[in-house]
Amino acid sequence: MDPALIVPADSVQACKDAVAYIRERLPPRFMPKIGVICGSNTPLTASDLGKDCVEICLEDIPGFVKSTVVTTQAKRKLLAGSLGDTPVVVVLGRIQYYEGYSLKQITLPIRVLKKLGVDTLIVTGAVSSIDHDIKIGDIAVIADHVSLPAVTGLNPLIGPHLSQMGPRYPSMANTYTYKLRKLTFKTWLQSPSLKARGIRLAEAIYGYSTGPSFETRAEIRALKLLGCNIVGNCITPEIMMARYCGMDVLALCMVTTMAPYHREPSALDAAVAELEGRKLPITKEEEEEDILAYKDNIRQSMKRSMDVKLLINEILEHL
Repeated sequence: MDPALIVPADSVQACKDAVAYIRERLPPRFMPKIGVICGSNTPLTASDLGKDCVEICLEDIPGFVKSTVVTTQAKRKLLAGSLGDTPVVVVLGRIQYYEGYSLKQITLPIRVLKKLGVDTLIVTGAVSSIDHDIKIGDIAVIADHVSLPAVTGLNPLIGPHLSQMGPRYPSMANTYTYKLRKLTFKTWLQSPSLKARGIRLAEAIYGYSTGPSFETRAEIRALKLLGCNIVGNCITPEIMMARYCGMDVLALCMVTTMAPYHREPSALDAAVAELEGRKLPITKEEEEEDILAYKDNIRQSMKRSMDVKLLINEILEHL
């Protein structure tokens, strides 16, 4: 495509073009109030959204960029259908900031969902725990986040103000809608089917980093000092855009790994011990991290990917 013909992702026209393209392919009376952004750990498919579900390839939508992650390219779709009796729009596969696109480009789908009628957004993703009370396989219900990129200048709302989408200075104080979090825990506590599967929920504060590299031990310890329980490199830009657009937000993240944060043994102490013919004892922290490094723990969390979908289905029954 001629670069001169590309509409900037932060423009009103980019949003209008994408909405028009999608609307042309949806039933005339289809008015979704719920939007779901699915990470790779949430196996929602067209068959989950009823026989009349409409599928649209995300890369065919004007302004939507192509993923550079090979494993997700074939799965990236917009689905419009119903979960139970609730009309929903589901976005399968997100673009990550570390793929090289701008924050305006990767958050364009959120503005488009808003213009399609969505006023409640459910976001899923995968995270690492940095709190031993939050285990691999748990579902973290996000209560707040710490975004060091945002507070140091990497904010998806920087740029021209689109007054028809939201205020110039939106508050992020109540980003994760309290009533939705309360509903999630109430649904979980009262659901025999969720309890039978052994689904565990934990309220958590999300530490956002851009990736693609994982954090150093010192960075993880810093995030813990700031109050974070989990860390990841997705969802936060989307959620900030959703709040700017006035949406209620619920974020559910599957814990897939434990991030190492204990200090390594002193290299000086190890050198002295070796010269003296001694061997330093293995610390409890080293033993724990050795156990958590096993790939079986990651496989365990992926086996529980169906849990997020079941939880979302039950939450929608009560919305």
